[in-house]
Amino acid sequence: MSWLDKYQGKDFTKKEFSMNKKTKRNIKKSTQLKHTKEKLHEMKHERSNKKNNLVKSLKNLMKRARRKG
Repeated sequence: MSWLDKYQGKDFTKKEFSMNKKTKRNIKKSTQLKHTKEKLHEMKHERSNKKNNLVKSLKNLMKRARRKG
């Protein structure tokens, strides 16, 4: 089971995946998180290095959202 499969059933709009939007940097990162999720959803079952990098990016952005949330 891949990391993405594990999180596909989750609701990413919940508080644990959203970020506090008080600073410009947090607003940028929140937008980046949204776009990364959308790109991954479009790629679905493709296998590519780009997708692997997007997954890494998504993991880091989600960690940030939990810290800053």
